[in-house]
Amino acid sequence: MELLLLSADAGWTFRPQAKLQPWVGVGVQLALASWERGEKYLVRDNERYLQSRSKDTYNYLGTSRFPLLPTLELGLQYRLSAHWSAGLNVGAVPNGQILIRATPGAEVRFRW
Repeated sequence: MELLLLSADAGWTFRPQAKLQPWVGVGVQLALASWERGEKYLVRDNERYLQSRSKDTYNYLGTSRFPLLPTLELGLQYRLSAHWSAGLNVGAVPNGQILIRATPGAEVRFRW
């Protein structure tokens, strides 16, 4: 399943003038829509044959009781120049009602 998310975050960067800049952030993600890929198979004599493949879309807001998902993110930026930095992050997003899924990411930032 693939999700289209709109997110808003607020965070704090520690040691903004150093080469390595750890940061922490919190935010929310709004689930706008999701796509689910479905496949139908025909089984004959213990062999599977792909009969059809489809990609259905549906509005996630209509099927979810909690379309707003809270997030927590931790990251590390490396300052490339006075205005540019690049880094890695990992976030925690609730998956369903109990499980928490880790979401790794990479980012490039421009600082005014």
